[in-house]
Amino acid sequence: MLVLFVLSILRAAQAVSFHNVSIPNNSSEIVYTPFLCDSEGGGDCKGGWQALDVNGTTVMSTDGLDEDGPAIIPQMFLQIYAAALFITTSPQSNATINITVSAGNRSIEQQFPPPLSTITVVDLIEDELTTFSITFINGTRLDVGTLIAQVSDSSTRCPLL
Repeated sequence: MLVLFVLSILRAAQAVSFHNVSIPNNSSEIVYTPFLCDSEGGGDCKGGWQALDVNGTTVMSTDGLDEDGPAIIPQMFLQIYAAALFITTSPQSNATINITVSAGNRSIEQQFPPPLSTITVVDLIEDELTTFSITFINGTRLDVGTLIAQVSDSSTRCPLL
């Protein structure tokens, strides 16, 4: 009886298929603090986030805390329904970052030194709202490139809240 139970679990796990959903890094569902500025408008982006072109890819970039400005550390927040999340950074990123992933009453936090190329968060419970955040710790630059959510083919829910 135990063998049939295990096979049933394996069959159910194999029957699930996934697809990737691209999330624009300038999506209104992503919160960038302290602010997201328009550098083309001549504004001062020190301490904030701005869109930059890096090798033909638009990234959201920050140079970290503005020493002469308000003491607000650059952060990015995203709430999502997904089984996994993949985020790329550019080769110019050299920041140490803290990543926090929270769902339900669980939270995981980990600091990562450079270089980073892809941030991968797996084993998420797709039916639970997950909050993902990146906090700039130190360095001179952090670029957030592509964001991809992995969702099951049977999911009827939009990955973004």
